[in-house]
Amino acid sequence: MKVIKAIFKVLLCLVLLVGLTIGGLNIWIRTASASFYKNSEKEFQIPGLSEGFVPKGITYDENSGYYLVSGSMSDNSASRIYTIDPATSDFTYVELKTTGGEADTPSAAGIAVHGRYVFLSTGTELINVYRLAEVTDSDLSSATPFATFTAANRPETLFIHNDYIFMGEYYNKEGYDTPGSHKFESDNGEQLNAVMLMYDITSLVQALSESEQAALQPEAAYAVPDNCTGMCVLKSGQLCLSSAKGMKSSTLRIYDDPMKTNLTSDNTYSALNGEKVPLYYVDSDSMLKEISVPPMAQELVTQGDKILVLTSAASNKSMFGKLTGAGTCRSFIPEF
Repeated sequence: MKVIKAIFKVLLCLVLLVGLTIGGLNIWIRTASASFYKNSEKEFQIPGLSEGFVPKGITYDENSGYYLVSGSMSDNSASRIYTIDPATSDFTYVELKTTGGEADTPSAAGIAVHGRYVFLSTGTELINVYRLAEVTDSDLSSATPFATFTAANRPETLFIHNDYIFMGEYYNKEGYDTPGSHKFESDNGEQLNAVMLMYDITSLVQALSESEQAALQPEAAYAVPDNCTGMCVLKSGQLCLSSAKGMKSSTLRIYDDPMKTNLTSDNTYSALNGEKVPLYYVDSDSMLKEISVPPMAQELVTQGDKILVLTSAASNKSMFGKLTGAGTCRSFIPEF
């Protein structure tokens, strides 16, 4: 009897310890990002998390009103693109295949939709291009790229604004390096170790119609801070970057349009075949606001005045987000 009581006490202590840990974790995250939680709302539940899906990219298709969320799988099976109806939370997905019909397992990070095309970053300089009708067809189980685009950097995040597609790379000194030619010191002395390129989307689509393996000269380059996991351009023209590293609170930084603040800059970036294009610094001189958001923020997307923030904290790779409500995509309207 004494043994049973002792076991019961131990189990009770463990339950209390787990409860206190979960409660403490929620309090820590909610306190660190209190303003975000107060002013944000849930948009949709991120699908596939219990199956090993690790969400990385998000985009919005204005024609259908659906969101597309891309990501890899924790078991290294074929990466996926989910199509989500935010009104009903219904979703479908396709597994990504190579042109040879094999399971494709790229990082499947940044994703963007333009017209009939879906652009998807692969963790290399190659951008896979899919047909939107194939990706969103609920009767299909897989999708294969019909073309590739070679960028003049290694994009992790994609975003389309007006006539341009932005392709940003990721730098982290602990294993995610960039070439020396992608590292700059801004006019105010800040070190910027990654590059985001801006391409004319009309010219890109035209190049894809002429070749299945296209390359194009960017219109401009932006030197951006470390740990940039997502970006978007607001309706009013400001640039927003997400920054994440491990279990620390992520940060959204809103900048004035660097093209406006660097009009006199004569800095350049060596792009395709060494050709020079204008380079703009995204640094504290042009920053308007900094917002603390939950850990592991990934790509961003806008819908009207709202910014949607995708997070991977509730994936099987992280787990702790399953205990803190990180399985939903949230949106907010920034004020600055």
